[in-house]
Parts: sequence; structure tokens; C-alpha cells
Amino acid sequence: MIPTFLALAREFGEPRFNDRAARCVAFLLSLQLPEGAFPAGEVRENTRRPSVFNTAQVLSGLVAWHAFAGDPLALAAAARAANWLVSVQGTDGGWYRHVYAGVAAAYTAFASCCLAEFGEQIGEPEYLAAADRHLTWSMRHCDPATGWFDLAGFTREEHAARRAMTHTIAYTLMGVLRSSEVVGRSDGIAAVGHAAAAIVRRLERSRWLPGMLDHRWRGRSSFACLTGNAQLALLWFRLHQRHGASSGLVNAAVRALNLVKRGQLMFSDDPNLRGGIPGSDPLWGGYLTYALPNWAAKFFIDAMLERRRSQAGFSTRPDDAGEVPDDVPQSVPISSVGARSPGARSGAHLERLLPRWPSPSEGR
Repeated sequence: MIPTFLALAREFGEPRFNDRAARCVAFLLSLQLPEGAFPAGEVRENTRRPSVFNTAQVLSGLVAWHAFAGDPLALAAAARAANWLVSVQGTDGGWYRHVYAGVAAAYTAFASCCLAEFGEQIGEPEYLAAADRHLTWSMRHCDPATGWFDLAGFTREEHAARRAMTHTIAYTLMGVLRSSEVVGRSDGIAAVGHAAAAIVRRLERSRWLPGMLDHRWRGRSSFACLTGNAQLALLWFRLHQRHGASSGLVNAAVRALNLVKRGQLMFSDDPNLRGGIPGSDPLWGGYLTYALPNWAAKFFIDAMLERRRSQAGFSTRPDDAGEVPDDVPQSVPISSVGARSPGARSGAHLERLLPRWPSPSEGR
């Protein structure tokens, strides 16, 4: 959230977003574990168990804050986090400990890129070398024929079936891309370009983007993962802007974002829901069912800002309506949204909705 708040402040001249970022930093510094890591899962459920992925995400935020404010406390905390990430990395470059559900996964490439970018910012070769090792590990799981990365999913079952959510696919691809940019790996950039083009073709053929894809880029779900849509839009914008990829990727990014907009909760009376992005469309889909994760909104904001920059100076036609075939499930009526689960707290990073709507098997 910190880089997003800082970007909003820059883009719109709104210093209140910088204040929000400062509050995030203070909160995160209060959570850092003695070894330098940050906790896994939700803070209200765990304050001691460390997480590679969460630590890297926080590292990215602290680095952005230090670049903006020159905060020595943030820099020191970032260095401790980076040192811990290096210390728990396997000798082959993978991360096998302190990972979600105990499953080594390719989407930790995103953790690696956070380490690489910090190493680049402060000129620390140890962090760059660790990121390069992980990139080599990631590339061993890439199918050169399709651009697919094995182990991109959350679970061993997904890995065995060679399928994954678009959320973790996007984390994998963006992590490989950004790491490759920093350490100068053309093989990683080429692999991501191959995969990105394949996902664009899936979007074009299906006229929507299934939330689960397999190793041949076929849809394996009847729901969309809106977080993944926003993340993939970011990836497509970056490939176009930095690597000269086809403008067709910009068109795909705009289309994916329009599909996210269709699921955004805009008219709820509850301010804790209004403007939120559901994990899935429809809400009962398989990614964070009946939930509004803050990272979905974060990636949507990031992608909309990139869209604004990408299309600056272009003569643009009206937004593509993002049509979805009639047989694809649509969002629930916005007017029916307004309930949070008992005990859910305002400001929690994940808002869960009561299951007041029919399940996929009920009349759909």
C-alpha cells in the first residue's frame, strides 16, 4: 500500500496520501520480528510466525518510503528484512521455509524482485546475487514452449495439475520481469513476454479472463479473479512501456481493467465496502470467496494509474465496455451488498461478506 499511496500523492497532488503512507510505515515497524522478518497471515491471528512473501512485500514498501522521505528507521528495517530473506534462502535459490502452506512456489519470484530492487537502490551485491539465484531457480520451472511457469499456484494440488490462479501467475510473471530488469537477464524478460502474449490471446478468445488457467493457458474456472486481472494489466502496461511490446497489450490491459470495474462495489451504503474490489467475480468464486482484499484495490489503483500514464497523449476512443458472454457468471446486484461478517473490523485488510447470495449450484 505504501508505494500506491505515494503514487496517488504524486499523481494528484494530494499530501493526505503521503500521511497515509507514513501511518502504514509506523504500523509495520511495530510488527517487525527480532530476526528482521514480518509475520505471516493476518496480524490479529499471528504476530510471531514469519513469512518470506510478506517480508518481501513490506521490504518493498519500506524502500519506497525511504526513497521518498529519507527515513533512516525505514532503511534500517528494510536492511534487516533483506538480510533475513537471504538467510532463509535455499542454496539453489528457492525459498522452502516460511512459505504459504509450506509449499515452495514460483510466485516467490515477486519476493525476489523486491530484494533485487533494494539491492540496486543501495548498491548491495549480496541482495542482487540472491535475487539472481532465485531467478535461475524460477527459470528452471519455465516451459519454453508456452511460457508457463510450473509451481505457480498456491497448493501442491494445483502444482500437480499444472494450473494456478491468475493472481499467483501474475505475481510470478511480474517478479521474473522486474528481477530480470535489475540483474540483466534477457531470458527472463523473453519468457514473461511469451506468457503475457498467451494470456492476452486467452482474453481475446474468451472475451473474459478465467480466474484459473492451466499450463496450456486454458480456462479452468467459471469465475474471474479480479485481483489477477488488475495485476496482469500492470504487467501488460510494463511490457509495452519498457520493452516495446505490441500496443495490443495496452488494449488487453484496458479490457481487463474494465472487467474489474464491473465487479467493483460502488453503491453500498457501508463505507467499508464502497469502492472495494471483490476477490472473485461473482463474489462466491474460488478466490477469497465473499471477500474484499485490500490488495485487489491496491493493484487496481496501480493499474489505473499506469493506464493514465500509458494513454497520455493518445487519442482514445470510449472505454471498451468489457463485454462478457451471457453464459459467464456476472456480479451480484450492487444494491444487495452491504453486510460484513460478524466481528469484522473496520480497517481490516480483508473485508468478508456474509454469504447472502446463492451458491454456484443454486439456480445458476
